[in-house]
Amino acid sequence: MPQLPVTRRAGTGSQQDQNRCAMFDVGATWIRGLVARAGENELSSVGSLTLPTPNGAHALVDGLTASLARLSDSSTRPITDVRVAMPGIISSEGVVRFAGNLNIQNFDLKAALEKATGLPCVVVNDAKAQSLALLSSDRRTFLYVSMGTGIGGALVIDGSPLIGAGYAGEVGHIQVPNGHSRVACYCGRAKCLELFASGGALERVLGQNWWTTPKPEVDNALIEAGNAVGAALDIVQVTFFLSFIHIAGHLASYEIFRGAVENALRTSPLWPVPEVAWSEDSTALTYVGLSRIQLF
Repeated sequence: MPQLPVTRRAGTGSQQDQNRCAMFDVGATWIRGLVARAGENELSSVGSLTLPTPNGAHALVDGLTASLARLSDSSTRPITDVRVAMPGIISSEGVVRFAGNLNIQNFDLKAALEKATGLPCVVVNDAKAQSLALLSSDRRTFLYVSMGTGIGGALVIDGSPLIGAGYAGEVGHIQVPNGHSRVACYCGRAKCLELFASGGALERVLGQNWWTTPKPEVDNALIEAGNAVGAALDIVQVTFFLSFIHIAGHLASYEIFRGAVENALRTSPLWPVPEVAWSEDSTALTYVGLSRIQLF
């Protein structure tokens, strides 16, 4: 079964403490970059940037390469490697099978970046990278859900995110039983969870700055989104009986959304109710997770 490279704590020993790695969190609208020193118990930033996400595979390579040059100027030591987390279906070899929000399909991003930068690179799904940040000695099997413009996920089994053929953990494409969207998902279906419960879905229903919409409308939309997420996670729950689910993203800041999700997971007295944890910001999880991937 394909897996991510062996994970580790963020650096070991004095040589690791001197390493500088460039890490990029690629979203549908923004790229956030960081040069970090990976120490044994910390991840120290020595330079960062934020810029709009280019559209298309080659534009993304050019944008990341230019960003790396800017980050290199802020580092007092040479950068040893490049680590990229992004949404989409990504193979264990760093090939982007499909990233609908970025207009990329069947592109070997890892190879293209290594050719452009001359550095070893790793390219992973963002939710899978974020899930690595949550690993601990007593928490090695759980579901992680990332809610942004779309919805991603990672099913972590015994300390390793399940990859399958690159598709495992795509929570956003669980079919909502009673749903039917007038907008088709990029996968071709009209009942995908992210059509009803993602940031992109709320933007279509309420407008671009939906959080400024009058409260009753927002609350109703958040309740509907939470009900849909909870119903989808219940499907996963009755399949794997997980004891822990972690949900990250802007929607986690809304109590009414959190309540709807958690209530939907309590619909049967027969099934055990998982512990649900929430994070409003997934970027920090991305960087910590990327730092735990073993390249060398």
